[in-house]
Amino acid sequence: MEWIKCSDRMPDEDTYTVIADIGSEGNIYCAAAAWFIHGSFSPMDGVSASNYDGGAAIEIDMHISHWMPLPDLKSE
Repeated sequence: MEWIKCSDRMPDEDTYTVIADIGSEGNIYCAAAAWFIHGSFSPMDGVSASNYDGGAAIEIDMHISHWMPLPDLKSE
C-alpha cells in the first residue's frame, strides 16, 4: 500500500487507518493507528489519554499529512 496525502483525499467514513507525519524529504516523523470517524482521525486504544474534570480527553499530538487504510487480516 502507498501513503495518501490528506490534501489529495481523506478516507471514507468509519475507516481504520495508519496515519503519519511525513516530511518533504519522505521521512516519517511519527505514525499511529487511527479511526476516521465524523470527519476526523480518532486515536485507537493505547495512543494517548488524559483525564480532566472526570471526563476523558484523547488526542493525537502530531501533524497528520498522510494516511493509508489498515490492511485486512488474512485468515488461515
